[in-house]
Amino acid sequence: MDTIDRILQLMDSNGVSASKLTQEAGITNGLVTQWKSRKQQPSAKNLAKIAAYFNVSLDWLAGNEQKNKPSDNFGELSQAEIDLLHAFRKLNDNGQDMILRAAGVDSDSIKTEDKK
Repeated sequence: MDTIDRILQLMDSNGVSASKLTQEAGITNGLVTQWKSRKQQPSAKNLAKIAAYFNVSLDWLAGNEQKNKPSDNFGELSQAEIDLLHAFRKLNDNGQDMILRAAGVDSDSIKTEDKK
């Protein structure tokens, strides 16, 4: 399995469309289509964005190690927490806003932080 196959696998298993990936990971429109058709390989910069978005290591994308990278500031996530995060990412914006409101999180401040 090559890098593009791994990206496509991540998209499929997380229910992430090409347009959602480009919007949320900050990748230029059309690149995913070029990758799928094997007309272009992802740049190192885009690989880093994809790895961060899906919480996998660059080494895993290149086929060199296990899928999940250690979490940065939260210690190890439980499988239930990982499943919850994946389910959250599959929701549309309205669904995510509903979950954030139910959890008492100001979704507007998160969206503002994401744009910085």
